[in-house]
Amino acid sequence: LRAAGATVTGEASLPGWRRLQASGRLQDLHIRQVLGWLTSETAPWDGSLTGTFDAAFSFAQPDLVARAVLTVAPVAESEAVEGHLDLAFDQAREELSFGSSSVATPFSREEMEGVLGRDLRVRGSTWRLEDVLPVLAFTQAAPSELPLRLNNGSVSVDGRVRGAMADPEFT
Repeated sequence: LRAAGATVTGEASLPGWRRLQASGRLQDLHIRQVLGWLTSETAPWDGSLTGTFDAAFSFAQPDLVARAVLTVAPVAESEAVEGHLDLAFDQAREELSFGSSSVATPFSREEMEGVLGRDLRVRGSTWRLEDVLPVLAFTQAAPSELPLRLNNGSVSVDGRVRGAMADPEFT
């Protein structure tokens, strides 16, 4: 199956016509495409997501459970982004889990591990604040631009995101 410029191969089943279960491989899904589905923010960088996934959900209730292990590779027409994402989502628990994951651009590097919705460890640094705007777009008070600039400097964070996904707190 080709959709949105990506290729998806795998298997799906509908046991009892009540639950969809799917697993397979995703290849060449661009991060900018995903961001376009989720937010109006555009990123100065792009990368290609490739890896494995599995997902299951019932048609009668909000119980999606999904897992993906993805490699992020640079694409030719953009600033490079690369890394590794180990993700799991549990809709009923309202949790997004990160196994040891990292993403890097020429100007920034982020590492995360843990559970957004409980306790997520985040470490990162940037020499260009605009790299973090696409991530901030997922917060309730997302700025369209940052009120400060870096002049030959950098910013580093090392902390935890705790609390519900609807109202996370960084410490």
